[in-house]
Amino acid sequence: MRKRIAFLTVSTDTHYTQSLIRTMGRQAAELDCDLLVVTHFVNYTGDNPYIIGEENIYTILRQLHADGAILAGDTYYDPAFPARLEELLLSL
Repeated sequence: MRKRIAFLTVSTDTHYTQSLIRTMGRQAAELDCDLLVVTHFVNYTGDNPYIIGEENIYTILRQLHADGAILAGDTYYDPAFPARLEELLLSL
């Protein structure tokens, strides 16, 4: 089975993030790995149900069985959210 690397980010509409995804995707392919990009649409802070629902997409990591992960923590507006993602990743 091919190795899987999860890339966790937001703001995939920026040139910077798109460039990262292309570069990592090419490198992963050269190493016979899959790159899985996991992101959500709304990048705001707050405790409203819509944002919490958006952020729940990362629970899919439990089913993806990634061999490693890259967390682009600086792309998230909520400074506490990357720490929660780190906890999730460490629990897998």
